Amino acid sequence: MNSTSISIRISKEMRERMKGIEIDWSKYIRDAIEQKIRNGRRIQAARSMDEIRKKTKHGSFDSTGSVREDRDA
Repeated sequence: MNSTSISIRISKEMRERMKGIEIDWSKYIRDAIEQKIRNGRRIQAARSMDEIRKKTKHGSFDSTGSVREDRDA
């Protein structure tokens, strides 16, 4: 896996509070970023589908008659 580093600035107070919690902060932050990316991609996909629906003409085909015809056959 290729990787890269990022850095963030947090207050000294926050850093001290983080030290009081036993957690792998790097993993926690990686997981949070990954979740945010997944959610963002879902939102983008939903918007894309909405745009496609807007462009698609709504048909006037009523399947009720076809279903009845198939049942009677």
